[in-house]
Formats: sequence, structure tokens, C-alpha cells
Amino acid sequence: FPGADEACDGVDNDCNGFADDGCPTDLRSPLVEIPGGAALIGNPMGEATGCADGICDDTPQRTVIISRFLMEAHEVTNGQFAACVAAERCSPPRAAPNAESAAWYVDPARVDQPVVWVSQVQAAQYCAWAGRRLPNEFEWEKAARGDAPEQARRYPWGDGAPEPCVTANVANCLGEPADARSYMPDRTALGVFDLGGNVSELVAGRLDRMLYGRLRDMQRNPPAGEVGEYVPV
Repeated sequence: FPGADEACDGVDNDCNGFADDGCPTDLRSPLVEIPGGAALIGNPMGEATGCADGICDDTPQRTVIISRFLMEAHEVTNGQFAACVAAERCSPPRAAPNAESAAWYVDPARVDQPVVWVSQVQAAQYCAWAGRRLPNEFEWEKAARGDAPEQARRYPWGDGAPEPCVTANVANCLGEPADARSYMPDRTALGVFDLGGNVSELVAGRLDRMLYGRLRDMQRNPPAGEVGEYVPV
């Protein structure tokens, strides 16, 4: 019943949607609070990306208001995703044919690496099993800006370009994902890891190339894109 103590018996004793939360078998990541308030989103016109036919994915740059939310401290690991598959709440990662990385999620040597070959649907399945949800692109960007969400810096750590395998796992410097939380420089001031390097993250919604053109400065909780492709950030 709601409010009951978890008995660590595989049953959702407190009726919160997750069995055995807080028990030794609970492998979910700790949560980091992202305070509500103003946040800069997108890029200035001179730094626009994803442009086609005069329309860019992330311009014009806006300041919007985003309510408080919680984000997991690091990317979902192979061990965490395998637990969701074992609970029959997630489907196994779907790798390209003959990809060596297809079985990484069940490799004991890679248990702390972030899971790969996961679709947006599968990511949402994991979040539902864990009693959480995918952030939208604006929440992700606010989280990546750490304790300075209105500061126009290029990376979570500032404006300095990352040094591969020193600042972060970038430029394929390892040739594979690093264990989650391996790079302290790739950590926001609030405590979220690997938003600058390692693997890409999936967010809720779609890549709507017209979305930024419809946003207003100081708009509250802008919605995710509803049309277009599913694209990681």
C-alpha cells in the first residue's frame, strides 16, 4: 500500500511503480536537482548548427523559464539497462548486424559503461521502469549548463575545447564508451556527468526544425518538438 516500507522481496510494496526501491538490488542512478528558473537555449546565429534551406535547428538563441526537475547523475549503464531487460520491462538493445558492440550490455567487463544501440522508445521504456522520464531538449541543455544556466558557454565546463581522454571521452579517443563518471572535468557544477563526452543522450520529443522560430523569450516550459526525426543530443 502507498507509504509502506519496501520488503526487498521483488514486490512494489509501497506502490510507487518500482519494486524494491532503496534495496541492495536497486541499481538506479542517484538524482541531481536542477533548480527552476531562466535558462539560455540554442546558439547565436553565428554558431548555428543543423542548417538547411535557411532554417537552423537551434536558432535564434532564447532565454526561457524551465521548472525544477531531477536528472540522473550519469548516463544509463549496461548493468542498469540489463536489469530492466531481466525485469521484462525493456527490450534488449538492437545493434546493427554483426556489430561487436551488440552484446556489450551483458558483458560483465562493461557493466559500468553507458548502454548503446538503444532507441528513443527503449530509453522511454527504461525510464518508465525506473519511475522516471526522458528530459526534453531544453531541460537537457539547462542541466548541461550547470549552475550558470544563463551563461553562454560552449561546454558544460566552460568555453575551453576538450582535451580528448583528459577532459572527456571525445573524438573517439578510447574507441569505445568509458565507464560512467570516469572524467571529473566532464561534470557540471551541479553534479551531472558526461554531458560533454562519452555517448549521446536521447531526449523526449522530435527534432522540429521550426521549433526555435516559434519560441518566445521568457516562455515557460517550452514543449518538445512534435514533428520530425527522433534525434539524440
